[in-house]
Order: sequence, then structure tokens, then C-alpha cells
Amino acid sequence: MLAENPIHIANAEASDARSEAHLQLTHLEKRYGDFLAVEDLSVSVRRGELIALLGPSGCGKTTTLRMIAGLASATSGAIRVDGREIQTLPAHARDMGLVFQSYALFPHMTVERNVAFGLEMRRNSKDQIAGRVAKALELVQLGHLAQRRPRELSGGQQQRVALARALVIEPSILLLDEPLSNLDAKLRDQMRVEIRDIQQRLGITTVFVTHDQVEALSMCDRIAVMDKGRLAQIGTPQDIYERPATPFVAEFVGRINKLPGRGTSANEITVGDRRFGTAGKGAANGAVTAMIRPHRIEIVPRGTPADNRNAAEGVITRATYVGDILEYMVALEGGVTLAVETATGGHRRNFALGDEVELRWAHEDTLVFGADA
Repeated sequence: MLAENPIHIANAEASDARSEAHLQLTHLEKRYGDFLAVEDLSVSVRRGELIALLGPSGCGKTTTLRMIAGLASATSGAIRVDGREIQTLPAHARDMGLVFQSYALFPHMTVERNVAFGLEMRRNSKDQIAGRVAKALELVQLGHLAQRRPRELSGGQQQRVALARALVIEPSILLLDEPLSNLDAKLRDQMRVEIRDIQQRLGITTVFVTHDQVEALSMCDRIAVMDKGRLAQIGTPQDIYERPATPFVAEFVGRINKLPGRGTSANEITVGDRRFGTAGKGAANGAVTAMIRPHRIEIVPRGTPADNRNAAEGVITRATYVGDILEYMVALEGGVTLAVETATGGHRRNFALGDEVELRWAHEDTLVFGADA
């Protein structure tokens, strides 16, 4: 891949290839004694796709990546690449590049030697190694630092070296295990863009493990949300965020308010003595949990003319300035408190503690889950 042409321009043929299942996990399970770390996991990754395994610590996402890489054996189930089962193959025979969370660079080697290591283990010729290392370092914009050692590099530069080392062997599949977790916030933003750009230019099938929902939403074609070893939901970033399948997914992917209530019809619920429309998402005659994202709620002065949205009156109990947003806590009657987020700006009205306000939001922004969800 790198040796021939590292820039793959999308075309009709490439689009057809993306519909193919390149990596398949089928009923994958991993046990450690009595502990079930991964349970009945089935995921299909299309060729050239970047998919995230997203979830909290202990959900099984890194264990899943290690099984794909061959660093941990599956208790049962199948791992297939291009239809061929690989779970019995050793790690070095799986044609995969892996970037570890800690980067795992050799401190005594130069950048150039670190990147060359995998090729040397494969007994490539010196000329092949030199050419491919140069192209890999050019891809991650580190050619000018080839003779430095890891301790002489910034965190972002070390991460690029680890990425170049994974890519230089021209793997069929790239595996990324929390590669941005050791970087500061600003550098994480930059590296998210750079990794996604490189992945798209190469057209390489990539599995990205992260606990950070912003990374998953901003970088990936699809997201597989994991909860306690099981797949909670898989879909595009918009699917996961706008149409979460479970309360866990709704809470984990983005901030959210929770309100206990009851379904009264297919498109209406009650919370206390308030009625809220749900755009057909209600659960008739049963206990429900309603969820509303804070930034989908508009806050207006009490007495503002009504419109056709859901509305609730309250009093501001906290106001926090966070640069790009203002965070409000608004107490409603009946002991219910909602978080509201609004963008900051000179033309917008700011509210203060004790202000009487009204909250409004669209019916379709009321997510509703039954008691058994």
C-alpha cells in the first residue's frame, strides 16, 4: 500500500469495495475464569471503514481489540478477515498494524529505527526498508526528525511515530487502542483530524478503541457502543447520538437530562402534572424515562408568548460560564431540575440566579424509554 501509492482517491470501484465485509466478529466471547469480559459480540467492519469500539472502562472494548490482534485468545466465536477465520493465527501472521495507548516505542532507537523495526523482523531488504520508512515518515510529517529518539519528541510526535510504525508494514487492518488518551486537549483535537485524514487517504480498514465520545463521533464512520461486555448499539455517529437504542447509550454518548414519567399515548408522556409531546416515541400506559439533551432546550424569560413546543417553567439555581457555552441549572416545580446549555455571544441574553424562566424544546427531542429498557 505505502510502497505503491499512499494516497487512494475515492472512486466508484472504491465505493463498491467499502460495502464488503472486511473484518467480521461472530458471537465472540472472552472469559477469565467466571468473569465474562466479552459476551456474544457480533460486528462486521466494511473495507476501508473506520469504526469505533466505544464504552467505559471495563466494558470489553480493549479485550475485543486484543482478540482481533491476536494478543488474547477468544474463548469462543469467530474472527474472520475476508471470510477467512484467523483466531488460531499468531499475532504476527494476521497482517494487522497496532498502535498502543502507550505508543510502546523503543527509547534507545531513533525514530527511523523504530519505524523500520517491523520491516526488519520481516527480513525486508535494506533498500526496501529505507524507501518505505521514508514514505511512512513523510505520511505523518516527521521525515525531518528521523534521527531523533523518542525522549526528544513531543507526545504528538511520539504518537505519529507509533502510527508510522504500524502503517509501514502495509497492514490490511489498522488497530488503534486509545491512541489519544495521553495527549492534552488541544493536541487531541489536532491528532483526531490528522489520523482521520491519513486513514481516509490510505483507505485502510481501522478499528479504534476509545472511551471518549467526542473522538468516536468526530472521527468514525460507525460506532459500536459496548456495555458490560455486550454490544449495546452500532450505527453512524448521527444514529447513536440522535436515536440511542437504550438509556445507557443516551447517557454515555453526550450529556442528557433524565425525567421519570408515564406514557399516556403513543406520542405523549406525563412527568408529574406536565404533559410533553414525544413525536410518536412514547410508551402508552406505562412507566417511562424521558431524556432531553441540555443543548436542545431553549431558555426564555417567563411570559414569552407560547409556541407549539414542550414547555416548563422554572427558576435558575446555577449559572456557569464555560467559554463557548453557559450552563444553567433550572429547578422546576415538583423537585425536578434540568440542565440547559446555551451558546455564549454578545447578542444573547444571559440569565442570573433566581431568574424566573421558561424552558422549551421540540417534541422530537424528547427521547423516551420504557421501564424495561
